[in-house]
Amino acid sequence: MDSRARKDLTGPELAKLQARVDVLVSGLGVDTQPKVALRLLELCKSPSSQLKDYASVVRTDAAITGRLLKLANSAHFAQVQPVTRVDRALVLLGIERTKAISLGFSLSRAAGADQQALSKKVWGESVLRASMASAVARQCCPGLSAQAYVVGLLLDCAQPLMLKLLGNEYLDLYESCPTPTRRHEAECEALEYTHTDVASSLARRWRLPELLAHPIVDHHLPASTERSHDPIGQLTRVAQYVGAVQLGEDHLPRSSVPLAIMASDVLGLGSVEVSRVMQNARDEYRATIGMFEGVAEPM
Repeated sequence: MDSRARKDLTGPELAKLQARVDVLVSGLGVDTQPKVALRLLELCKSPSSQLKDYASVVRTDAAITGRLLKLANSAHFAQVQPVTRVDRALVLLGIERTKAISLGFSLSRAAGADQQALSKKVWGESVLRASMASAVARQCCPGLSAQAYVVGLLLDCAQPLMLKLLGNEYLDLYESCPTPTRRHEAECEALEYTHTDVASSLARRWRLPELLAHPIVDHHLPASTERSHDPIGQLTRVAQYVGAVQLGEDHLPRSSVPLAIMASDVLGLGSVEVSRVMQNARDEYRATIGMFEGVAEPM
């Protein structure tokens, strides 16, 4: 490449790079501000928001409405009578699950998900990472489980866009790296910008709150126990763990207790807790993957 590798850029050059990536992303036709996502974010910020408020937003989007009703009628919730009303579906699913899944689906659609094999593979794995992040958060920081779901879903949302921007050069890099950490290192070594740079641009484009944007952008930085009681710090550690877990050909973690040392050092979770978290994540994944039908490749 004629341009310099990401790892060699100085501070001023990184600032210029961000502006350049913003221009590149704007040329891909990504929605500037998905309307439903914006309204859901506004509701998430308000502690007084009620279930009826979320129902009124969801009803404005036929795709989300249909998928939430399908989820509420799935075997996971084992309803005797069919669920046909949005408000009933939301009671069954709960506010936290509703806002996490609805916001996640809205943003995944806005990211311009297409039918390319890599795009569907990444989004399929992202639904699992979202389920993992939510399950980890319920164990470590229960009040942030809905936000953790959205963060986990969007960790790798920029990888399909990298393929659109760079073509086979990125596909070759992606397929040659066995782990998420090694893939990001290879991006820094070989490319002008990384998928986290593109994710940062998306976060600005969507005006995501710092609570969501910071963990997404920083999930490949070395994990730290600083800011241990700060919500951003807590979500960032969840993102760093979940984003580092290697998935196999079946999109499942290669171990029932993946990255046990990291889970202990960064999250304070023992092997038994991690095993339980992973089982909960698989259950959550099976229940919610249908929400992303057509966008994500299921396991």
